[in-house]
Amino acid sequence: MQELKERTSPPPMAEPRRVGLIALLAVGVVAVVGVVAWLLVGGDEEQSATDIAQDFAAAMRAGDLEAVPGLDPDLTSVDAVFIDWMMALEIEPTFTDCTEIVGVSNTRVNCTVNHGDEYFHAVIAGREMPHPVYGSVSAEGVFTLQNWPPPDGLVEIEAEFRDWVKEAHPELEDQMWTGLGLKGTQESGELRMQLLDEYLASRSAF
Repeated sequence: MQELKERTSPPPMAEPRRVGLIALLAVGVVAVVGVVAWLLVGGDEEQSATDIAQDFAAAMRAGDLEAVPGLDPDLTSVDAVFIDWMMALEIEPTFTDCTEIVGVSNTRVNCTVNHGDEYFHAVIAGREMPHPVYGSVSAEGVFTLQNWPPPDGLVEIEAEFRDWVKEAHPELEDQMWTGLGLKGTQESGELRMQLLDEYLASRSAF
């Protein structure tokens, strides 16, 4: 895949035209509440809450659901499907600027997530799309991701990309969107990556 710096810088994004997409994104955010329980296994050195959050990001970078304890590898849960969708979009998340807030029963971890150079929406935007993520770690060392909101610009990117798909590949629209908005599935993510270079080429022609 081409490096971000080699891709044509995209023109300014149009205003979103899919109110349903916003609703679907909201559902996706809710879906990741409690998306994964990360259990500390072995080791004599105690990990901090931030260390445990970093372990979760590392497992996602590995691109293997089986490397993420607590997720169903058979994809029978909404949470596992959501994570698999982001992996299909070639996300390589890194958590930075993490802070901890110690509570009575758990420690809240606030970080900034960067998605990596190959992430579908970041490639189209021509820039990184950092935004905050929130999780918590229990006294037993169990990590729960509580909120992974969509980055700024995602709604506009999806709206323009969908308009292009409707013209260039109308037979694929139903595999990536519903009447309400995007489908957050592995198939949907893989189709986006397959069409990415063709889409970028079509935009550079104008």
